[in-house]
Amino acid sequence: MTDRRHNGGPLMADEAAKLWNHIRAFETIDEQMTELRDDKSARKELVKADGFDTNIVDLILKRRKIGKGETRQADDLVKLYEEALEEQGALPLEETRRKRTAADRRTPEQIARDLHGDASESRH
Repeated sequence: MTDRRHNGGPLMADEAAKLWNHIRAFETIDEQMTELRDDKSARKELVKADGFDTNIVDLILKRRKIGKGETRQADDLVKLYEEALEEQGALPLEETRRKRTAADRRTPEQIARDLHGDASESRH
């Protein structure tokens, strides 16, 4: 098939009909995609209403798409990474996310001093 581009002049009747068919097809596809998104949202609400975690359902769907062998490999890699983090003494995320109080926060001056040392020390 050759690469044809319209030259900007008037469209022939068959070209106009083809253009209309393409436009209408795209509009139909967009309408169908909107309906599918709405159906998916409604299904998620049903999942929630039945007491299931939608994030876990999404994870299961994702894992089913990639296949059992790849899922097992990904699980092994996650376990390896988690063990390496534990060996480094990394705290679980929920422990690192504790809410900081105003007393816990450092001023910009304190941060600069910690990063660069006390400026008065470098002068002596």
